[in-house]
Amino acid sequence: ALVQWTESVGLTLVTRDLASLKLRTPSGQILTFHILQIFPFTSESKRMGVIVREEATGEITFYMKGADVAMATIVQYNDWLEEECGNMAREGLRTLVVAKKCLSEEQYQDFEAKLSIHDRTLKVAAVVESLERELELLCLTGVEDQLQADVRPTLELLRNAGIKVCLRYYEHEFVELACL
Repeated sequence: ALVQWTESVGLTLVTRDLASLKLRTPSGQILTFHILQIFPFTSESKRMGVIVREEATGEITFYMKGADVAMATIVQYNDWLEEECGNMAREGLRTLVVAKKCLSEEQYQDFEAKLSIHDRTLKVAAVVESLERELELLCLTGVEDQLQADVRPTLELLRNAGIKVCLRYYEHEFVELACL
């Protein structure tokens, strides 16, 4: 759904493999990004990330997306994220927060130097955690959950019965429903 939406506004994914990706802008320009690191989604962190270098400018950027509950504490302060996430959840939408952080060459080299073969998983988690501070909030997405066709009417029935509902979505996992 997100790829289709970006295409509808003129930003098209041209190619993607394990090492790079190319995007076509609305003006027809091709942007090439080299994938430097990938941080896969985990059910513990409820987020995933990637570090890319734009070929033309050399700019290095850390992008992260994840569940609002996981991302709210690591993005720069804003006064609308929590309210909008609540609005989307009440509509039965699955929310994802997208953020970024620009890295200098020195920051990225320091990141690389901290990674070693020995205890790599632990070191990656620690280094990523150091990057996950004061990320710039790019957007909040609300995607209709096609697998749960009756979410919206069920939520309305529960609310009409005076039951407060809190929905939490975990990407590719399960839905936690708490009735208060």
